[in-house]
Amino acid sequence: MEDEDERVDSIVLASRLAAVGYDVVCRRALGAGQSSGPSTAPGACFRLLQYEFLVVKCTKGDFEGLELFVDPYFREQFQIPHPTEHYAKLLESVPEVYVGSRVHLIAIVELLCAEVSRDVGWRVISSLK
Repeated sequence: MEDEDERVDSIVLASRLAAVGYDVVCRRALGAGQSSGPSTAPGACFRLLQYEFLVVKCTKGDFEGLELFVDPYFREQFQIPHPTEHYAKLLESVPEVYVGSRVHLIAIVELLCAEVSRDVGWRVISSLK
């Protein structure tokens, strides 16, 4: 992990990409907020997830029109305390930095959310016994 002083701010990264000709939008993902379910329900850890990412559109050359999602801290969005061995190994395979299409991003996020829900769900069930 990087030191806080070394982290690249999303706005700075967006400015640098725009300066070399990319069309960049900085977006903030907001979780679903509070729900009526218990905070230990599967997937509850993502309800308050808030983070910034970039949408970068290539404006010239062979990749003109291509839209890429860029998250310089992608893996850390899915870190949870005391993960199972399976989830920890899965998380190791997730890129630290995500640069790719919306379709691939959704697939990765859905997989990770399903796995963390299974991990958290197992913990909830075992604590009720």
